[in-house]
Amino acid sequence: MSPAAESDQPVRIVVIDDDPKNLKMVNFTLSNGELEIHTASDPRIGLDMITQLRPQIVLIDLILPGIGGMELLQQIVQLERGIAVILMTGYYSAESAREAIKMGATDYFPKPFSPKKLRERIELIVEDAKRRQRSSTMDGIAEKQRETVREM
Repeated sequence: MSPAAESDQPVRIVVIDDDPKNLKMVNFTLSNGELEIHTASDPRIGLDMITQLRPQIVLIDLILPGIGGMELLQQIVQLERGIAVILMTGYYSAESAREAIKMGATDYFPKPFSPKKLRERIELIVEDAKRRQRSSTMDGIAEKQRETVREM
């Protein structure tokens, strides 16, 4: 695949929330053609999606049935440190926000949140993900060029 084609790939997002209204709202808010959005109302299914899809961004509700959002955050960070994880909660506390950030969350949004603020935050993360993707692609090209020069 050419570097141009790689950078044109949509950024994948997985949204995990047991409230179908929140899933619809996030999907509607972020649908813009540049993002590939996957949703799950069950945290175990969401974790399977993350394992299979390797998204660049994950949004998780803090309070979920079965696996809590903090536990899920920990599993995601162990799986892949490069995933930007945003926790969402209707039960905001400064203490849980600090804990989430310490554990590796990129951000922590109290519910209900402003669609505009969510879009803006996701756009910043998407730009960063694309920059990292381009950098990784360029690193791969540079390595192939070094190998070619060594073979000469």
